[in-house]
Amino acid sequence: ARSARRGRQTRQPAPRACRCNTVVCRRPQAIEPAKNSPDDSLLERGPELALLCDRIAALRGNAAGGACVLLSAEAGGGKTSLLAAAARRAGSDAQWLWGACEPMLSPQPLGPLIDPLDRLPPSIGAAVRAGRHTPEVLAGMLELLRDSRQPVVLAIDDVQWADGATLDLLRYLGRRIEGTRALLVLSYRSEALAGDHPLQGVL
Repeated sequence: ARSARRGRQTRQPAPRACRCNTVVCRRPQAIEPAKNSPDDSLLERGPELALLCDRIAALRGNAAGGACVLLSAEAGGGKTSLLAAAARRAGSDAQWLWGACEPMLSPQPLGPLIDPLDRLPPSIGAAVRAGRHTPEVLAGMLELLRDSRQPVVLAIDDVQWADGATLDLLRYLGRRIEGTRALLVLSYRSEALAGDHPLQGVL
């Protein structure tokens, strides 16, 4: 009982929306891996889950209202489970483009776009397959998010392992996301970011 009370005292507060229309989840609460059911790991993530669902719901308005969400926790902290729960609750009209970065020794440029490749425009898909990082890819991805009439969630998991081309894409989209009907969600391991990590400058 003493250890449980001690754990409760060290929990971080729920994330808050910044005035710049960007939701920043810099230090979400640590979550133990699920032991009894798939939802056990979300028992203490109610505020974060509600925040994500609210942001997605806001994309259904007539005006563009895109935003960025940064979700960080230690390895095994439940980031992917939280995103999966948000995808289940977001509604069938929300389009999810979900990719993940991998710790490869020879990373493929724009690696996380391989996962949703079949839902990307043919021109972008061809460039990703060929390993080409071109201005047309940046413009094409932005056009995809701007032209959609339904909410779009571009979720990139484990961004601490992102290749340089992916970091360029995220920087490009992040600066323009407010003019879209899309949510850019980046999850990363908080303990993996040293002071000189390339992701620091993007964030």
